Amino acid sequence: MLGLSACDRNSDVPGGSASPTNTTGEIDATASDQDSPLTIEPAELDMGDLLPNTPVEKMVRLTNTGSKPLKIVKALADCGCTTPTWPEEPIAPGASVETAITMDAGTQQGVELIKRVTFDIEGMDPAFLTVKGRVAKFLTFGPTTLEGPIDGATELPSGDVSIESADGQEFAVIAVEPDVVTPLATARALRQQVTVDWEKWRAAGKPVRVVIETDHPIAPTLGIIIRRSMRGNPANSTTDQGSTQSKSE
Repeated sequence: MLGLSACDRNSDVPGGSASPTNTTGEIDATASDQDSPLTIEPAELDMGDLLPNTPVEKMVRLTNTGSKPLKIVKALADCGCTTPTWPEEPIAPGASVETAITMDAGTQQGVELIKRVTFDIEGMDPAFLTVKGRVAKFLTFGPTTLEGPIDGATELPSGDVSIESADGQEFAVIAVEPDVVTPLATARALRQQVTVDWEKWRAAGKPVRVVIETDHPIAPTLGIIIRRSMRGNPANSTTDQGSTQSKSE
């Protein structure tokens, strides 16, 4: 089942127009649309089934239903995954032009994207377009966050990350960047495990983000976060003590 996504990119667009809202705080898609002389066909653009990191572009038709030339100043989406274009020249009364809308799901999986594009019109109310797209789930993995070991501790935390196929496609893990894991299994399977080698992790400078790449033909790269613990760090303790002593002197 696909879940609704707010998108993994910046949702606040500088200089964007505020969308009209009703008394419940929800977007009111009727008030300004009825007053705008710009008709958009289709009013709801379905991008279909999207693949990770694969932009999809479709066209919409803009028609000036008013009696005066219509100048679109800009078009803005409420999410960075959606990129609209608009005509530079004014649209004459009764005329129509086509313009492109692009949606790129990035690395998202298992989500339904529902975004709004606002066309700002010079001296007139804006017009709105709804853009939709769906992304299937290809791989699941977890945990997405690991706790790094405490310096000097005798017991090490688990460094295991399990990756499973969600679409029945066998795969292999082909690379981890930076290389802080135990040797990888070479056989393709429906489930793989990656284990962080904590000595390698320390030697690499304790990286916070580790990227896992598979040979799945569609799934994107996977990222895990390693939290670096500040407890039990002798270097930090020495620094703190020295700082305290210096202040007391």
